[in-house]
Amino acid sequence: MGGGLVVGADGSASGGAALRWAVREAVARGVPLTVVHAWVQTWNDPSRHLHAQEPAAGHAVTVGEGDDVEPHQAATGPAGADAEFARRLAFVRSLVEDAVDAVDGLDGLEVVPRQVHGWPAPALLQVARETDAAMVVVGRTGAGRLGRLILGSVSASVVQDATLPVTVVPGDGDDPAAPPAARRVVVGVDGSTASVAALREGARVVAHAGGVLEAVVCWQLTTTARPPEGHGWVPPVDDFADWARTRLEATIARAADEGPGLAVPADDVVREVRHARPAAGLAEVCRGADRVVVGDRGTGGLERLVLGSVSRQLLEAAPCPVTVVRA
Repeated sequence: MGGGLVVGADGSASGGAALRWAVREAVARGVPLTVVHAWVQTWNDPSRHLHAQEPAAGHAVTVGEGDDVEPHQAATGPAGADAEFARRLAFVRSLVEDAVDAVDGLDGLEVVPRQVHGWPAPALLQVARETDAAMVVVGRTGAGRLGRLILGSVSASVVQDATLPVTVVPGDGDDPAAPPAARRVVVGVDGSTASVAALREGARVVAHAGGVLEAVVCWQLTTTARPPEGHGWVPPVDDFADWARTRLEATIARAADEGPGLAVPADDVVREVRHARPAAGLAEVCRGADRVVVGDRGTGGLERLVLGSVSRQLLEAAPCPVTVVRA
C-alpha cells in the first residue's frame, strides 16, 4: 500500500473536515486511504453511544473490513475486548461513510478503516510507517476537553514527530475540504533546505491534481539578511526586495536542478515577493488556496529541533490546510 494516505478520525468537526479532505486528496492522487481511529477510554468519547452497524450501500468506494494494531485486552476480559474493538471499528466505518456521502466523484477509491487501542499521535505514525504512507492528515483540533482555536495536542505531536509530510486541516468556518474554484497551492520559500523540500511537495500536488503553484517569499528589514553589497551601510528598501527575489529564484532553481527535481516546469511557478512577516504574509496569500506548504523549519537564527515559528503560526492560524514537510 506504499504511497497512500493515513488520516486520523475521532468524530470531531475538525476530524470530519480532515477526513473529507483526505478522501479528495486520495482520489486526486489515485492512492488508497487508511482511516485510523485511535482511542483510549475518556469521558467525552464521541463513539460511546454507537453500536456496531453495517455501512450504507450505494457508493463506488471499496471499504475494507478493517483491523486493529496491537490491541490491548480491556479490563472486562477477551470477550469484552472483542466487543469493544468491534464497536470501535463500526465507529470508524460510520465516519468513513459520512465522509463518502459528502464527497462526489469517488469511483475507484480504496478505503481501509482501522481502530487502534492507544494514544492517537503514536498510533497514526505507526500506521503510516507500516503502510509506507506518503502523507498523514489530521484535524487542527480534536475531540479533547477544550474546543480550542489553537493547535491541538495530537496534531502538534504528529507534526513534531513525523518524518513524512503532514497536512493539518482546520475545521472552523468554511469547509476546507470543499475544493476551491481554481486550485492554488502556495509554498513558503526562504532559501532553506526545508523550503526546497516544500517546493517539491507543492509541485507534486499540482502535477497530480492540476492547478497553479505559487512560490512566496516574505521579507522584513529586521529579519532579512542584508544584500551582499550592503555591508557597512543600510541599502535602500528596494535592494532588500531585490535580494529576496534573488533568493526566491535561487531556491526554485535549486529545487528544479538538484535531486529529484520539480514535478512541474520551473517556468510555470508563479513568483511573489511580499514585504511582510512570513507567517502573516503567507496567511494572507493562502486565502482561498487549496493548501499552503511550508518546511518544518526555516532560516531563523537558531537551528532548532522543534517546529519552526513560521510553520507553527501557520498551523494555528492559516485559513486553509497546511502541509509541513521535513527537509
